[in-house]
Amino acid sequence: MGAVSQAWLLSLNQTWFSCQVHYHAMGALWIADTAEPIRGGMSGSPIMSEDGATIGVVSIAAHGPNPCLANHLPGWLLRAE
Repeated sequence: MGAVSQAWLLSLNQTWFSCQVHYHAMGALWIADTAEPIRGGMSGSPIMSEDGATIGVVSIAAHGPNPCLANHLPGWLLRAE
């Protein structure tokens, strides 16, 4: 298991709730210890770090971890400003 950090998820009713994210070597984030359940329809909701940076999006999948979106995003979106 990789590094663990506190983070925030945006619920369907537009409120933020806490969770932990586990960073893995391949760039995947696992969401754990959520203050509220993750529900269908939350896919695409931002995952925010404690300092307010967006670190990922929720992706609800029936099989396995959230996908590594960085491998599938266009290059212009990944460039640091």
